[in-house]
Amino acid sequence: MLQIAACAWALSTPPLESLDRIRLAGFDTVDLWPNSFDAIGSADQITRRGLKPGCFGLLAGALPGGLSLDDITGDKAQAVLDVMFQSIDKAAALGTKRAYMVTPMEYPADDT
Repeated sequence: MLQIAACAWALSTPPLESLDRIRLAGFDTVDLWPNSFDAIGSADQITRRGLKPGCFGLLAGALPGGLSLDDITGDKAQAVLDVMFQSIDKAAALGTKRAYMVTPMEYPADDT
């Protein structure tokens, strides 16, 4: 069955207000982004609005702390991995069962 979700991160409103707007628009599934996790706080904030988590995305140039997935092979590699795993853990705590990652703009050489 096709599942259509609204991306909470695409709205300019605060995360909880975005959830309300998404539900009001008739969606029952919401996709999340790391910058919304702390403001949403708990899975209950999603489910009590009649929504269920769809998936969570890590976008190459939009990691917290000014990090980028493009840094995955540089000096900031460990910091990027830490943010990725922390974000995945937070997404799981909010009930998300799927995650995706937009890959870096340039692929590192395969000699590491």
